[in-house]
Amino acid sequence: MLRSLSLGQKIQGRFGVISVLEKKTASGDPYLLIELTHPSGTITAKAWSDAMPNVQVKAGGVAEIEASVDQYRGINNFNISRAQHILDDELDNYLSEKQAKF
Repeated sequence: MLRSLSLGQKIQGRFGVISVLEKKTASGDPYLLIELTHPSGTITAKAWSDAMPNVQVKAGGVAEIEASVDQYRGINNFNISRAQHILDDELDNYLSEKQAKF
């Protein structure tokens, strides 16, 4: 799935949340830098300040994500418009084979 993304493509689905960092743009606006995982791999996502009120995620959890595919320095990433933490799911369900713990 993650290997076949197209620029501008709309994404909706569940992803594991590896990490969440609050950062600031060069102009001082806050944004979230989020590392997501899926059985097909990992991807970096950003939630800009205008979307942050609609983004509820926790590192080590699972979230239902609505995003569009963007690129930064030629690498695909997600621009998240909405994300909701999911209580009844586990991160392990979204790890790729390389990440899975045996």
